[in-house]
Amino acid sequence: SAVEKGDVSQARVDEAVRRILHVKAAMGLFDAIPLQPGAPIETVGSQEHRELAREAVRKSLVLLQNNDETLPLSKDAPLIYVAGEAADDIGIQIGGWSTEWQGTADDITAGTTILGGVEEIAGLNAQIDYNSAGRFDRFTDDAGVPVIADVAVAVVAERPYAEGVGDSADLALPPEDLAMVQRARAGAEKLVLVVLAGRPVEITDLLPLADAVVVAWLPGTEGQGVADVLFGDFPFTGKLPYTWPRSADQLPFDLASLPVDGPDAPLFPAGFGLETR
Repeated sequence: SAVEKGDVSQARVDEAVRRILHVKAAMGLFDAIPLQPGAPIETVGSQEHRELAREAVRKSLVLLQNNDETLPLSKDAPLIYVAGEAADDIGIQIGGWSTEWQGTADDITAGTTILGGVEEIAGLNAQIDYNSAGRFDRFTDDAGVPVIADVAVAVVAERPYAEGVGDSADLALPPEDLAMVQRARAGAEKLVLVVLAGRPVEITDLLPLADAVVVAWLPGTEGQGVADVLFGDFPFTGKLPYTWPRSADQLPFDLASLPVDGPDAPLFPAGFGLETR
């Protein structure tokens, strides 16, 4: 061990442990009723748990852009397009350290995708059409021309990762996501971009294509929480916990000399987040 090798003193370890225990004591964790043997495992993933997770999703969303008050969306829009592989993939929503160490795509556990959430919230009055690649040609007019939707919700995402695999200076999204967003943009009057990521990613080239941009982080199993806020059942209230770079070239930040505006400034500062009512 590091102590045996002399790299770290036992006193330093004791001090670190003492600080952790002090925080736990201050939080009252040592006063809590201990878990009982045979605690009901069937409560894990219960409806109560899922409702709490859905609430957490709603409160964590950060609205970065909302041109012409695109959001909240109307539930009465005749036609809504939903695009992106990540819009209908529980595994991507969950990310790493889930059922597998590195995480994986596909429906790896019970839950609701963002597409499912949109269908649940708006599907009663609106026609919802989904295409993972953003190719919308199923609905056409009398001349055979694809119908332009009122709005497209395009979901882009990092692929799941954990630990060293995710320790990368490359903040680029998959190139196919940019092509998907461009196609979805061409098929709708308005485009809402939803970003799934556990950290800032490069979205500079996507901002001009989107009327509204939402960072949904990794919403886990409850994609309805995203739809709840997109359609105005709950407001946007979240704020960025850290500065969002314009590109990876800006990293690491020198906060002491970081410009606050202009082409060398980050896209969004820590604490930024638009709100809706």
